[in-house]
Amino acid sequence: MNDFKLMARLLAAIRAGEGGPFNCALVDERVLKATAKDRDRMALKLQKAGYIEGLFVIDDVDNQPAPVILWANSSPAVTLDGMAYMQENNSLRKAYQEIRDIGVELASKTVANVIAALAEK
Repeated sequence: MNDFKLMARLLAAIRAGEGGPFNCALVDERVLKATAKDRDRMALKLQKAGYIEGLFVIDDVDNQPAPVILWANSSPAVTLDGMAYMQENNSLRKAYQEIRDIGVELASKTVANVIAALAEK
């Protein structure tokens, strides 16, 4: 996957997850269609560029060559600059809609699974 597509999907996923506890499923490798390494590399670039904020990043864990993002402890959000960038790019708007729809679908499946598990008890 090229970096632009990954950037679009990542910005869209973070934007779709705003407004409550962040759902890490939105930035899952399968949803973004990228490796965790590429996802985290792009997230760090976006944060450095000022398009996103709120990542919980740990530098130098067991002499790792790259910083580690703890998504479960993060509260990522798209900044005003990031939103302006998304608005200017049609591809980013489409990616946001796609990821938002996937997020709704994931939430629905999770709720259905919890209800099914409760019904079995």
